[in-house]
Amino acid sequence: MVSADSQSKNGMCLRVPADMTSILTRKSGIRDGRFAEDRGYVSASTFTKADRLRKRSEFLYLAEIGRRIQNRYFVAVFASGRSDRSRLGITVTRRVGNAVHRNRIKRWIRECFRRHRARLQGTWDINVIAKNGAVNLASEDAYRCIGELFDEISSSQTD
Repeated sequence: MVSADSQSKNGMCLRVPADMTSILTRKSGIRDGRFAEDRGYVSASTFTKADRLRKRSEFLYLAEIGRRIQNRYFVAVFASGRSDRSRLGITVTRRVGNAVHRNRIKRWIRECFRRHRARLQGTWDINVIAKNGAVNLASEDAYRCIGELFDEISSSQTD
């Protein structure tokens, strides 16, 4: 069953399966089950603004009261969340590498957070900080290292 056609910005006609609209989200992060016409189907596990630590005060609060865990390539600072969902902050300084490398590392961290979000027990504010050696990792190794941090956060007790 296919719902009515919808007109996109560029004039193309898109057809949305009616049974899929309930699991789709808009690019803007509004979880109302609509179709993001400009981007096609968008998964329900998007990384919206509500999922991010964005203000300097949030990062400072986390640095002050948060617990730290680390491995060879990444540091995670975390504390129990002050909102209704787990949120992620990412810090990759210029020492790590050029913009291409920093952006790749940020994509890895975001993707790993998306994959592990359902397994995180409770709500957490998490800041993942990349160390200098992270630029030399292969993507599989990066996902493993970051995933280990999220697993350790998930298994820790709520503050």
